This record gives sequence, structure tokens and C-alpha cells, in this order.
Amino acid sequence: MEFLRLRRKIQRGKPIVRASLQRGLACLLTCAIAFFLTSNLHAQSQFTLGLNVNDAKYDTVYLDEPILFTVTLSNQFAEYDARNNREAQIYLDDLKSKLSKGEIKQEYYDKEAARVRATMKEPKEITVGTKSQPWAGMVSFELTKLGGAKEVMPLSAFPYPEAEAVAVLNKSSYHQAAYGFDNKLAAGDYQIMVKLQGGQSNQVELTVQSQKIPGDVMNSEAMLMHFADYYSLRGDNAKAMDYASKMITLFPNSSKGFVIRGDINERLQKWNEALADYETALRLFNEQFPDSYEQPEYLLEMIEHVKGKGGR
Repeated sequence: MEFLRLRRKIQRGKPIVRASLQRGLACLLTCAIAFFLTSNLHAQSQFTLGLNVNDAKYDTVYLDEPILFTVTLSNQFAEYDARNNREAQIYLDDLKSKLSKGEIKQEYYDKEAARVRATMKEPKEITVGTKSQPWAGMVSFELTKLGGAKEVMPLSAFPYPEAEAVAVLNKSSYHQAAYGFDNKLAAGDYQIMVKLQGGQSNQVELTVQSQKIPGDVMNSEAMLMHFADYYSLRGDNAKAMDYASKMITLFPNSSKGFVIRGDINERLQKWNEALADYETALRLFNEQFPDSYEQPEYLLEMIEHVKGKGGR
């Protein structure tokens, strides 16, 4: 779910330095491929739309289970341009080094350098939406039931996570918004996608069972987490608090319930209660993952934030 996914650290790959001319030629091939892909991306759309249903591309839900969608907006071709530029620059530096050492001739250097520079382009920043017409409110959901007609789903963005009205998209940024509804779909198989300003997302698949949520499943950690997260994103603090508190009662060693309850208390400006929840979640995380190389940055940031507000 989105609130937890926002707390995970995004790992970005680093370019590998080519040490030889042969490897540099492989880099040139990579640049050419990236140039081709980028050209096609530019021709198709100015941005990339991503869609998940309940944090996945496919999900099966019970008849009375709430459904949560996450829409991600990014500038994928700017990422391609930036990656291509990095790889190209590595190759150019390698060529220059070999030229200075006399390993290649000036004529060869000039030809290769010109070829590589031709593949390089400045990543372009784009914007989607305006202050009067936020991008999250422009997203249109289309749903098709297997064997049925396509229909538009009138969904509004949830208040959380707070989506900026204007999405400024560069080579490293992305924007997200959450949508959802208390399930009123009939049992069956569905395909869903979203559209925005001529662009369209990947398609997700949803199977709605004819069975309602069994009691033991409703009291499972995963289902309580799902309900707490759904109502938290929807801004229904009372219901989210009920599910988070029940989760903490039944699963006192799980940090997830404390994180969501901390978020709700922070939203309600209950700084002391929020701090206690975040610190408990951090302690449980460290106990359960003592050798983790990835720090729970979200928790650390929220603890500092709440302390700054007077939490103690």
C-alpha cells in the first residue's frame, strides 16, 4: 500500500565504468539502443502512467473488500536520456584517456566522439496539471468486465498521499495519487486502466470473488493492514484508527500497525502519541531486522518531524 511504499528507500543503479575500448563499444551500442527507445517514447507520450490495484498488477478480492488503486506519474524518457548521457560520457572519457596515451589516433577519436555525442540529449522537464486543474483530478479510470462493455469509473483522488496540483517531472522525480472505493462490483473478472491527457497506463486485472471476507481472514494481519491503509489514505481517521489499533492488539510485534497509527496521530497533531507509535515501530523494525543495510528512513524522518512539533 502507498503509505508503506513511500517509506521504502528507492535503490538506484550506478553506471559501471568501462575500462577498455571493447567495453566502450558495447557502451556505444547501449547508447544507440537507448536513443532508439527514447525517440519512440517521445513520439508516443510525454510521460509514463503506472497503475497498481492493491499494490499489485493483479489481485483477487472478496466481495466486500475495499479496492485501492495507486497511480504513478513519471518522466521515463527523461530517465532514458539521463542514463544514455551517463553511459555516453563514460565512453567519451575512456576515448579521451586512450587518445592522450597514444592508444588511438585523433581521426578515430573525432569520428567516435562525434557519433556518441549525436546520441546525447538534454533530459527535458515537463509539467502535468495546473493549480486550477490538478493532474490527479484529470485521471480517468476505464473498467472492462470480461465479456462485458467498457465503462468509465468516476473516482476522485484520496486526500493522502497529498498529490501536488502540478506534477513537475524530470529525470528523477515521480508523483503519486491514491484512489479507491468500497467494493460494489459484482463477482467476476475485470481489466482496468487509467488515461490522462492522451496517455494511458498499464492494464491491471482484478478478480472479485462471490464470497465475503471470512472472519479468520478479516482478523489476519494482512487484511487488517489493508483496511487500515485504505481508510487512512481516504482520510477516514476514525476507521483507520480502529483497524490499526486492532492490528496492534492482535499482532503487537508487527511494526506496520504502529506506523499507520503514528501517521493518523501525526495528522491529528497528537504529537506525543505519534512519537510513541513511531519509536515503537522503529524498535520493532530494528529487533526484527538487526542486520538490515537499509535504514527505515521514513520512520527516522517522522520521529524528527514530530519531535520538532513538540512530541516527547
